[in-house]
Amino acid sequence: MSSSRPVREDAIEPFWLRLRKITLYPLQREALFTIAIYAVLRLLGFLPGLAGLLANLLVSVALFKYASEVLVCTANGRLEPPTGYQTDEEVGWLQVKLQALLFIAAFLVMLFVPMPFAIFGIMFIGVAVPGATMSVAIDRNLWHAMNPITWLEIMGRLGWPYFVVAGLCFVFLVSQLNAQALLLPFLPGWLGLVVFYFIAHYATIATYHLMGYLIYQYHELLGYEVERREVIRRPGEMQSGLLADAEAFVRDGNTQAAEEMLRDEIDSRGAAPDVHDRYRKLLALRGDNALLLKHGRDYLNVLIAQDQDRKALDLIRECRAIDKSFMPSEPGYVTRLAHKAAELGLSQLALEITSGFHRAHPKHPDVARNYLLAARLLAEKFNKDAQARALIQQIKSLFPNHPLMPEIDAYAKFLETLGGPSQANAEA
Repeated sequence: MSSSRPVREDAIEPFWLRLRKITLYPLQREALFTIAIYAVLRLLGFLPGLAGLLANLLVSVALFKYASEVLVCTANGRLEPPTGYQTDEEVGWLQVKLQALLFIAAFLVMLFVPMPFAIFGIMFIGVAVPGATMSVAIDRNLWHAMNPITWLEIMGRLGWPYFVVAGLCFVFLVSQLNAQALLLPFLPGWLGLVVFYFIAHYATIATYHLMGYLIYQYHELLGYEVERREVIRRPGEMQSGLLADAEAFVRDGNTQAAEEMLRDEIDSRGAAPDVHDRYRKLLALRGDNALLLKHGRDYLNVLIAQDQDRKALDLIRECRAIDKSFMPSEPGYVTRLAHKAAELGLSQLALEITSGFHRAHPKHPDVARNYLLAARLLAEKFNKDAQARALIQQIKSLFPNHPLMPEIDAYAKFLETLGGPSQANAEA
């Protein structure tokens, strides 16, 4: 196998290509459970007096401890949220102390430095927060992390990527504040508190994951030794390598191994369209129609989610050649793809997709829209005016108060003109 070929360090996927995955990182089970539990534990803050303050502080320490775990794991190339804790309690306290000291430093600058210079000083501290946070998480040295020289060294080594990450951290913060401001007025007190902290915890974990990935991507520049040598390749490079390995198996006559390799990639990562297409060719090669249909249903949802409607339509035609009952799983997808097919001139496919929609989804609001489209196609593309008129009458009887009724009535009159005077008089 070619999997033994060397992998370059520059094959680590840049953070700017992973922003969606970084943003969604806290939704993974371990992270989601942790931030939710800590959000609920914030209710202990309602305890009277010092007990409530202490409870809230301890939850903050626990959260920052977990966030530091996320940062360190990511810095070592592990993109799954950590399970449990591998660090001592000191890590959480260091983060809390760091955030407090940075706030105090900004307050003192604002208090004692003349205003024009104070603004620049506060901006400098704000930009330095990611560097200080990364430093204390990795080195466990609070005063080294608070040293402005440390901040400048990190900025100098990383260059513009550092400032992009600092800007993204600010975007996370603003998004957090906006989400909190939008939701909290509509929630009761205790639930509002839980939601407030859930959003804050989510943003914190995503931010620490982003900072950890920055360390991982530029670990050589920072002089950081990654514990896990496995690197993350760019998507195109990773998929092309996988396909090359699969083709090597095929050339050796081991198509089953190639199929299993591609299926594992699809199940674990989703994979690029080329991987899905090659997998389908291998399934077709051994005539496994059941797996072709099963994969087709899953792959269709992926293509629709990626706005690859034309490819989705090609997949539907391919699957319907095996099983005429094959349809998109969601009724909304039927509407979207039927109209796209009509737009692309695939009139027969559009009719097939809309056929039977009323029986499958009798109360769906798109029934009228889909059957109006079908009537138009029957009349304008297939010269089946009588069937089109019958379909229009069916829509009018089933949905007399539908918002599309003015458009349906207008098309009914248009069809009457196509039928000539005798047809119009007969219907009158």
